[in-house]
Amino acid sequence: MRNTTGRASEVTRKFLNRKFEDPDYVTIRGTETSALHTADFLYKIEKKELINPWVSMQMKVLLGRQLDKSKLAQGLPLNAMYYNKTGWWSYWTNDAGIVDDGEIKYIISCFTPIPEKEALPIMKELSAKVYALMKWRSRN
Repeated sequence: MRNTTGRASEVTRKFLNRKFEDPDYVTIRGTETSALHTADFLYKIEKKELINPWVSMQMKVLLGRQLDKSKLAQGLPLNAMYYNKTGWWSYWTNDAGIVDDGEIKYIISCFTPIPEKEALPIMKELSAKVYALMKWRSRN
């Protein structure tokens, strides 16, 4: 499919059952994404460039209401706000978000090809180390 800029789109209507899609969508692969795509999406939200500022702010509010705190959120201090989207599929475990503690702000995106049970402690440690590095960098 082509988007309005004429470039091929990497996104299909993932949440619509295939039998309800327009005929042109029948032969298109399902939606695939990556840590880079997710980070780019979050960057657009943070810069208020996701369609327009209002849409960006609404999306950020929704991401801030994420209830799953089992992945990268585990490694963050309580004073850090985490606007994130988390998920899993088959043996993939994913989390990506905007971290903001009032002093530092950054985007983190981690897609791991390992089952959730094994990924959770790794993601917690990764998040804590990235946070510590970003905090150190902000002071030096």
